[in-house]
Amino acid sequence: MDIQKFKDNIELIYETGLVEFEELVAELVRNSVWNVSLTTQMIDRRYDIFATKTDNIGEITSIIEVKHYGRGKGRGRGRGIQIVRELYNVKYLLGVSQGIIVTSSTFTKEAKDFANSRYDISLIDIETLKKLIIDYKPKKETHHFFNQ
Repeated sequence: MDIQKFKDNIELIYETGLVEFEELVAELVRNSVWNVSLTTQMIDRRYDIFATKTDNIGEITSIIEVKHYGRGKGRGRGRGIQIVRELYNVKYLLGVSQGIIVTSSTFTKEAKDFANSRYDISLIDIETLKKLIIDYKPKKETHHFFNQ
C-alpha cells in the first residue's frame, strides 16, 4: 500500500474504492506493530480487519470495521450509534479486547457518547484518519497476514 500518495494528496481518500480504503487502514494499523488480517470480501463477518499484538502482559486482539464513503455517497452524514452497537456486540461475542470503527466520514454525537462510555470501543473519523496518514512513517519491519 502506497501511503505516500495519500500524504501527497489527502483528498484521494474519497476517490478510493472500499478494498483500497480497507488496505489503507490495514497498513496504518500494521505500521503500529500489529499483525493484521483482512477478512474475505465475499463474507460479511461484521468486521473488516482482525489485528493482534503481543506485549509483556499478553495478546491484545482487535476487530476493526471500516466504513468508507466516497464523494457524494453519504460522506456528510455522521455514522450513527447503530454501527457502534453492532461492533460492540460482535466484539463481545468474539471475546476480543477492543473494537474500532474507522470512517471516511464523521460520527454522530450519540455514537461518540456510546463509544466514550466504553473503554474497549474506539472511533476514528475522517479528521483523525487524515492526521494518521500525514503522521505516517513506515516502520522497517511490518507483518503481512492476508486472508485470500
